[in-house]
Amino acid sequence: MFLGVVHPAAALFEEYLDLDVAAAEHAEYQRQLRQEGIRVVTVRDILLQSPIYELRKLAAKHLIYDASSLPSDEQVRQEVGHEELLRQATPQDLVRIIMLQPTVTLRETPTNTGLAATYSEAPMMNLFFMRDQMITTAKGVVVGRLNSPQRAMENDIENISSRNTSVMDRIIRQFESFYIEKDNDGKIVTNDQITDALSEEVEELRERIQTDIELSQLGLAVGILNHEFNSTVKSIRSSLKDLKAWSDVDVQMENVYKNLKTNFDHLDGYLNLFTPLNRRLNRYKENIPLIEIKTFLIDLFKSRLERHNIQFKHTKGFANSKVFGFRSTFYPVFVNIVDNAIYWLNQSNVDEKIIRLHADDDAIYISNNGIPLAVQDSERIFELGFSRKPNGRGMGLSISKEVLNAENYDISVATPKEGSTITFKIEKSE
Repeated sequence: MFLGVVHPAAALFEEYLDLDVAAAEHAEYQRQLRQEGIRVVTVRDILLQSPIYELRKLAAKHLIYDASSLPSDEQVRQEVGHEELLRQATPQDLVRIIMLQPTVTLRETPTNTGLAATYSEAPMMNLFFMRDQMITTAKGVVVGRLNSPQRAMENDIENISSRNTSVMDRIIRQFESFYIEKDNDGKIVTNDQITDALSEEVEELRERIQTDIELSQLGLAVGILNHEFNSTVKSIRSSLKDLKAWSDVDVQMENVYKNLKTNFDHLDGYLNLFTPLNRRLNRYKENIPLIEIKTFLIDLFKSRLERHNIQFKHTKGFANSKVFGFRSTFYPVFVNIVDNAIYWLNQSNVDEKIIRLHADDDAIYISNNGIPLAVQDSERIFELGFSRKPNGRGMGLSISKEVLNAENYDISVATPKEGSTITFKIEKSE
């Protein structure tokens, strides 16, 4: 700025000014702005935030090598040297080149490097206040097109400064949004960790949605099959009545009728098991006798229990107790737990395999004496996708817990009852 002082009019200054006084006043102005909470940055600061390639591009326009007096081959070498210098220059030196706009006029000499130079500068002297270069409006900043040669290059700097200011603002807003807090254990948790946790939760929810879609499709398919079979069963039942009348008068047809009737009754029994699982047929809550749930389980698992020699017992407390809710909520939960118990009992080497149902005033218990559950798995078995079964999908207990929670009940692993290795507990949620 000093060169502007020695000829104010050529630098577009109104009159001579004392640079030391001006610098002190400008520093005080910045101090007062900061005191009011205003962020103050200089053009130099913003330029230093620019990508290095952008600084080199701008500096290339501001650094002039005048090699017109040199031989043509030397002019080519100086052009290459100009590019090489810009590649080597630090960001700070590139900013100096931009601000000073130096011109290096080269000439040949007979000694030393063979070159000498005259140096001149056209420093930018109007970058302390950006009022003239830009106008701030509600829609953004308008960059002026300055027509005086002394200020023509200021537009390039202003464009870069505005762009970098926007980038810096975004970075500062990100830092301002950064915070830390402590979790329940007193450990520091940052917003990045919270974001990561939320991302994991979103991913888990996506997986859960996909699982729910698959289950919905399976449920729809089962519902359609059940509906179609029911229509077919009515027709078969009517035909069996006609066949019975025929078998009553034809001894040879009697055995055929009995075999068909026995197998049909077996199939019809399985189809009837869908009835309490169909939510549409059970739209009201009721006091469900627990002994009815056991009867349902025996009808469903009788052949498997006999095949694997598993005893299915219950206590008097269980027989005398009831649970309030939808049958379509509780029946599948018991089915899943008993189905798992049969599988693990069959994998064990215990001589007397027993599934026992208990109940007291507080909860319902389902126990067996098969393979014990590892302590570390007591919570994980209720997680979606966790299973110790080969090729298991790990869905049953997770869904059971969810549907029970929806009805203000919960399921957990309890201390094994006497004579058992694992006990599940179903109780009313607090």
